[in-house]
Amino acid sequence: MVTDASDLVFKGLYQTIFSFVAIPSIFESELAADPEESKGYHMALGSKNTKGSQSAVNDLSIVGFLNVELQFEQGIAALHTKREYKTRWLTLFMTVLGSIAGLIGIAGAAMRVAEKLWLQYRATKKKDETDKAYVSNRYLIEYYDDE
Repeated sequence: MVTDASDLVFKGLYQTIFSFVAIPSIFESELAADPEESKGYHMALGSKNTKGSQSAVNDLSIVGFLNVELQFEQGIAALHTKREYKTRWLTLFMTVLGSIAGLIGIAGAAMRVAEKLWLQYRATKKKDETDKAYVSNRYLIEYYDDE
């Protein structure tokens, strides 16, 4: 197709021909959001596009005719599109495996945070109680006397 200047329109003695091919189409879907089946056409550019007369936009008069011809032809082949659920055992297995690994990762992160907070709590609040329970008073007296 030959490109035209932006200030020209299809007007004049010779017609400009645009050709389109209409390809029959059938669409089937198993998804609830789509219609179960629909029919229609897919449009494509044809091969018979011919450039005709053109006039400049500034030279147009009130009287005149737009001279364009649109040609439609039906394709000899049809297009069949089918959207379906495709679940295999391998897909299901990998999904479950990924979910389990993700849950284990989340649980591990939560345990790291809980352990860090617990150790900080034990280091500040429970130090004296732990020392009394596990270290004999005699050892503590000897330890403080050395300082």
